[in-house]
Amino acid sequence: MYPMISLNDMLSENATENPDLFNWHRVHVAYCDGSSYTGDVETVDPATGGTYRGARIFDALMTYFQSQGMKDAKNAILAGNSAGGLATIIHCDRFRALFPSTTRVKCLADSAYFINDDQLQGDKIFQSSFEFLVNSMGSAKSLPQECTSKMQPSLCFFPQNIIQYVKTPIFIVMSAFDQIQLRYGLSQQPYEQCAIHNNCSPTELKTIQDLRMHFLNLLPKGDSQSIGIWVPNCVSHEFTYFSWYGPNKIRVLGDKTYAEVFGDWYFDRATSPIRAIDKSDKPIDCTAYGQHPRL
Repeated sequence: MYPMISLNDMLSENATENPDLFNWHRVHVAYCDGSSYTGDVETVDPATGGTYRGARIFDALMTYFQSQGMKDAKNAILAGNSAGGLATIIHCDRFRALFPSTTRVKCLADSAYFINDDQLQGDKIFQSSFEFLVNSMGSAKSLPQECTSKMQPSLCFFPQNIIQYVKTPIFIVMSAFDQIQLRYGLSQQPYEQCAIHNNCSPTELKTIQDLRMHFLNLLPKGDSQSIGIWVPNCVSHEFTYFSWYGPNKIRVLGDKTYAEVFGDWYFDRATSPIRAIDKSDKPIDCTAYGQHPRL
């Protein structure tokens, strides 16, 4: 059985902790399918006994939530972290299509903007994982056809290749020194650990700073207000359930917390596009802000 979780931070019903969203209906869906809800095959995997049908799980969940009143919502957010954040990017427009045009619908993808860059030193772990999803789980049919018609379907799991096709407003959250990006983008080298402990050699620091620049260069360009961006420099992974709101939380844009920046974007309170990116090129330990590294 999936362990009991507490609905905190973005899901909190405490107005002090979550001033914009505390009185919303909230649903937490445990990640369960291994494919960011894209798998869709008929056959059973003989090795595991599993049948990979994450796309059908997503559709079934949405049908159920609609029957419970979600279809009548005036505001809606699809949000996810890591693999769930990738699912959010992939399914954002499908989620939008469930509601009338008068409903404000936007998406939040946290710690999912993993990059594919030939200049990285890693073993292409993300790419090989995505190839497995396409070949074994039938995931290609869940990916944007605008992308799969131009390149290998496995490459259409990378946000840099599909974000341009997402029509629904979306907010991207990702550390410039995301731990998973460091771990797998730079492979078996000690970059993640030296960044966590702030003891990188000049060569190691240059390598992870180069990774940061590759990542920033692959973020969406332009000044559209439909895409919001929040990029701190914490050496950690996932922010929505750890760094949402409070006096001791991370600030990237002036004195505003992540929750305040997202709220300004979601409710159209911002008068200009939101691209809250830490201008420093140094990784930082954000433990004091409640954002702990994954050791």
